[in-house]
Amino acid sequence: MNGGYAPIRRGLLDHLIDRRIHRDEYHLYVCMIMRADHRTGIWRGSAGIASSLFDVPLRTARDCFEKLEEKGYIKRFMKPGSKSAYPILINKYECSEGVVKGKRLNAETTISLSEVQYEEVDLSCSDGSGDNVSHGSSHGVSLGAALQEHRTEKEEKTIVGTQNQVPTSGSENPTSSAPPKNGENTKLKLIHDQIRNVIWPVYLESCGKNGKMYTLTDKRMGKAVSRFRECMKKAREPKIENATSLMLGVIEAASKSKFHNGENEQREKYLEWERHLFPSQEKTEWWIMRWNSLSPS
Repeated sequence: MNGGYAPIRRGLLDHLIDRRIHRDEYHLYVCMIMRADHRTGIWRGSAGIASSLFDVPLRTARDCFEKLEEKGYIKRFMKPGSKSAYPILINKYECSEGVVKGKRLNAETTISLSEVQYEEVDLSCSDGSGDNVSHGSSHGVSLGAALQEHRTEKEEKTIVGTQNQVPTSGSENPTSSAPPKNGENTKLKLIHDQIRNVIWPVYLESCGKNGKMYTLTDKRMGKAVSRFRECMKKAREPKIENATSLMLGVIEAASKSKFHNGENEQREKYLEWERHLFPSQEKTEWWIMRWNSLSPS
């Protein structure tokens, strides 16, 4: 996610100076903060994705992920042996937008993705390090509860607005007309966000493309949206996240293919987004099968 802002606690620098966190761990941790969804404090990634995006060796990324989790900086919800991106909770991330705006993610008390825990920021006793934030239940709220409260407020406003409507001529029951269906628009926006903010940056890094010269044109976005929808039909719930993993799998398989990286008779690379990775459903399925044959990263 590129929108919003991601405040970084001043005290984190003390952690680096005091050697509580290694410079490689610090580098990856700050990068994850910057890439996390500013509405939830969650980044969907993996050691392989971090290695590609943030220019670190894969082994280093794996080690840093393990140490950051041991030290309480992050919490991972990963499936053993899976090559897919998985949710990574950034502990004490302060959300800048959404239903939990102004609250901090409490990864320590979160035991399920269905009930991610957030807490109020206690500014009266915080020194900026974030180490003395209260974890008391009186300040806690789950994302599910916040979303339910947000939905209830919207429903109440809708009811009040409907009750204040003036009947129009020729309408016996003006309140019975169905509201505009915007679910498809919302889904399309989510798909565009995933492509632009998650999939495209990984592609640029993994396939050695210059983002200033190689841009996400309407044609490329159109191809990606079509392939994304096809991946969603194959994916399990949560479909958006798992379809993203399939698309990232295509990129990983292509980036590791010696033939497509120039080891061929023509000595040419075949890594174009719309021509070689996502030109058709059949080609994308071929790449996914190639990806499934790779060893877990």
